[in-house]
Amino acid sequence: MTVSRRATDAGYDLVCGQGRLEAFIALGQNEIPAIVIEASEEDCYVMSLVENLARRHPGTIELMREIGALKERGYSNAEIAAKIDFTADYIASICYLLEHGEERLLVAVERGVMPADIAMEIARAPDGDSQRALAEAYENKLLPGNPNPGHSADHSAAQSAAKEPGADRARRSEHREDYCRGADPEL
Repeated sequence: MTVSRRATDAGYDLVCGQGRLEAFIALGQNEIPAIVIEASEEDCYVMSLVENLARRHPGTIELMREIGALKERGYSNAEIAAKIDFTADYIASICYLLEHGEERLLVAVERGVMPADIAMEIARAPDGDSQRALAEAYENKLLPGNPNPGHSADHSAAQSAAKEPGADRARRSEHREDYCRGADPEL
């Protein structure tokens, strides 16, 4: 379990280890071993997000919302991509769709109907009617460059395509450990 001392008052904020904390409480333990780190609130948020992504497979929409939250906190597309192990192009596309309120296209990306970069290009169309026509044409495989009509893409394939080559859960775990550096292992 990793905690960070609160800057404003006494006490600690949980950074990593929610499951361990719950297990210790369920066992009636009064003391819980923890690594205490010095980290900003922003860094603690990112460490927690990285741990959550490594621990479970979030839904695509949930992941998209987290990408938006990191963008709102001032992180660049490249920084977000490095933190959550996706390409910067995928992050840029998702951020564009989020910033422009393109819910229908985000859902299409989540369902694996179209890749994020195609959704972003459709979102750039000058008006809603053009966007709808382009989205429907893509979904019905009427545009050049669509996947072969005999092959359907699922959202896990779309997510995998957005990942950098060789990226996997172990790599996310390495990122999480990088963020926890500076902790005193003897605490």
